[in-house]
Amino acid sequence: MALEIEIKLPIESPEAVKEGLRTMGFSPEETWTQEDTYFNSKEFDLRRQDKALRLREEVHPAGGRKMYTLNYKGPKLDAISMSRTELEMEITDPKTMEDILRGLGYDPVDIRVKKERTSFRRGSLTAALDQVEGLGTFLELERMGTDEEDREKGTEKMEQVITELGYSMADTVRTSYLTQLEQKG
Repeated sequence: MALEIEIKLPIESPEAVKEGLRTMGFSPEETWTQEDTYFNSKEFDLRRQDKALRLREEVHPAGGRKMYTLNYKGPKLDAISMSRTELEMEITDPKTMEDILRGLGYDPVDIRVKKERTSFRRGSLTAALDQVEGLGTFLELERMGTDEEDREKGTEKMEQVITELGYSMADTVRTSYLTQLEQKG
């Protein structure tokens, strides 16, 4: 299974973070919009198990092309990051996928997560600046791995990046955008 190694932190100055990332050798990629619909079930409560099931619509800047993905995230693997098992697949018919999920007893939660994401890349490490509607701006550092050693090394590299940007691990958050929006009411 794929392992998503991720650290997330709220930031005040996106321009300063962009400049810092460029200075560290990150190359800018694309900016696109994302809208996430999360699903849960009364019979099999994913949230209580620290799991997530998400249907994402992405609108890419090149011609407004839309892409849809279905994503499963397992429970967090440590007390300092957002690292977890992640499975994702592209789908071509989001309406039918939603109907399948509803047929299985999974209903969409009331809140949708909407954001504009600008990505940067350096080797296997992705840095995403997320402007999240209703929450503000966040930096997500992410890379994929397969085992505990990858998670530890990835987390160390991410900590070096945020330290160089003037932040610390104490500044990071371990709650999803959905949970933060729910907590805001």
